[in-house]
Amino acid sequence: MFKFIKSNPKFTQLISINLCAKIGDRLFYTPLLTLAATLSKAKLAVMLVAISETLPILLNFFLGSRADQKRHKLVAVSYNAGFRGILYLIIASLLHFQPSLTLIISIANLNLISDLLGNYSSALTTPFTKLLITPDEMQQAQGIVSLTTQLVHVAATFIGAVLLTFFFNQTIAYLNAALFLLTAILYRLMAQHLIAIEKQLPQQKNTHITQLIKINFSLLANNRSVLNELCQLALINGFFGAITPIFVLFLKEDQPTLFFSQPLTIALLSGLVTSSMLLG
Repeated sequence: MFKFIKSNPKFTQLISINLCAKIGDRLFYTPLLTLAATLSKAKLAVMLVAISETLPILLNFFLGSRADQKRHKLVAVSYNAGFRGILYLIIASLLHFQPSLTLIISIANLNLISDLLGNYSSALTTPFTKLLITPDEMQQAQGIVSLTTQLVHVAATFIGAVLLTFFFNQTIAYLNAALFLLTAILYRLMAQHLIAIEKQLPQQKNTHITQLIKINFSLLANNRSVLNELCQLALINGFFGAITPIFVLFLKEDQPTLFFSQPLTIALLSGLVTSSMLLG
């Protein structure tokens, strides 16, 4: 793996910047869940936070289709990261107000937009991996991307929980905003080195998005083996993805004696679920 990383510097740089953005995706998840659990209407608040994290994943098929037709992909990714930084600056400002259901709704909506932009950015950068490496390295590259992404999700969740032990929610939101703004700068610098690569990307026809989605689903339906595997993975991810919000509500209702703080306990469960899925 280290030999592959060393021999593909541009691929490694692009994936490293992507991982920085992935840290931003998960860094504020535990603080937001913990904040939602403190409200009198905790069940509704936690559900809204869970929806804001889940809905972007369900819309990936739409975002991927849009990304295929987008030109100047890396410039768009840079703008997306910068806008996500602005969104978290707004979230940090909102967190100075008294916690309420209205506040959680506002933050959940902003978080939803941020995650949608993040998934769209991932779809924009995916085509570059096919041109930055040789075809026989594709399987190894996909394995590295999948492994590092899952590990970063676990690490970012833990970091968010640890930061919450020492800092206020708004401080973590400001740190997240700074991370996204830094990522925007790195993407812009990286774009200057990949102009020639971007010109080699195949340009998709300007097909209407609904027609394009229909074509993609038709191709998927005709490939029964892939469809069967994807359905199984979707059910597994959906089941385990719902465990963390339910666990947060359990801590709220039963208030068991914890060896660690509540945010760190939530992060431990989330990390355990992700690690188990990774091993599976």
